[in-house]
Amino acid sequence: MASEIYVIEMGDGNYFGNRAFQENIAAMMFDEPYFKAWEAGDKQLHLEVHRMNAGKQLSDQATRAASTRWFNYATTIANSENDIFINRVGNDLYWTRSLDAPAAFIPTIHPVSGIPVVAIGKPVDGWRNLNNTGVRLRWETIHRKAQSYLDPYQALFRVANAEMQAYLLSYLMGDDLTQWHSQHAWKLKQGEDKGKSLGHSKSETERAVRDMMDSIRKTVAQADGKIVLRTLKDKQLRGCTEEEMEEHLADLLVKQNGVCALTGIKMHLPGQDGMRLDLKVSPDRIDSNGHYEIGNMQLTCRFINMWKSAQENGKFLELLDLVVATKIAQ
Repeated sequence: MASEIYVIEMGDGNYFGNRAFQENIAAMMFDEPYFKAWEAGDKQLHLEVHRMNAGKQLSDQATRAASTRWFNYATTIANSENDIFINRVGNDLYWTRSLDAPAAFIPTIHPVSGIPVVAIGKPVDGWRNLNNTGVRLRWETIHRKAQSYLDPYQALFRVANAEMQAYLLSYLMGDDLTQWHSQHAWKLKQGEDKGKSLGHSKSETERAVRDMMDSIRKTVAQADGKIVLRTLKDKQLRGCTEEEMEEHLADLLVKQNGVCALTGIKMHLPGQDGMRLDLKVSPDRIDSNGHYEIGNMQLTCRFINMWKSAQENGKFLELLDLVVATKIAQ
């Protein structure tokens, strides 16, 4: 379980955001003088730096508050462990969890002002915009009551409300959200009394599972042992209901972390941006001579499923390795 949930502004408004995503860190930027004062643990020096840069428009009280807030931001990032960070980039929501590892201090130059800055970056377990069941996280699929917490009106914001903590954690885990969405106060916040509703898109995951199940049905229907121009394999759905197979396919998508079981290539889901048909997730029988049953299923890219055809897993992987080795040697 997470210790805390934070909303961090690290996307469109932060030029360092892409690098933070690539390097798997939750990062905040600090002008070098502020960073040095924080690194020395000198709150008074940190305040003096703020005073020098505040100008006359801010009262001393406001300057003190800003100094304390940014000093605490740096401390929070550097000391974070097992905390969840949520970041909004356009219409997508990304999240990650901080690791028990030392913070990285990354010096760089601000691309606009040209002044030296330092990024305090906490190692995380990878930024993703899918929940734990593989559903893509989009702004319109989160309740308006929660949207107010995710708006980046602060560089770093701790979600202190217990109810909102529970909602956001369930949202990220892919749990049922009915207990919140059915509450009268939440419905009013969403504007359901004015005809507004939560934007539920049939998730890419749900559509992928439905498409895979349709593919299995068609294959079973076309390959029932009949003799046509050639003998077709007797492929059946065995040992489970269609509903149980659908649940199994959804579980496999999570267990395989969305990657092809035979190649490690990231599979594409129907409806996702830039989906390539060849990379679309496809249900494959591990033993091609067996039936569609739990224990004999794996998910692969569509083109891999087509290439494998009736090959046994081990033989197919051996041939794939031969292709790769030959290509490298050329």
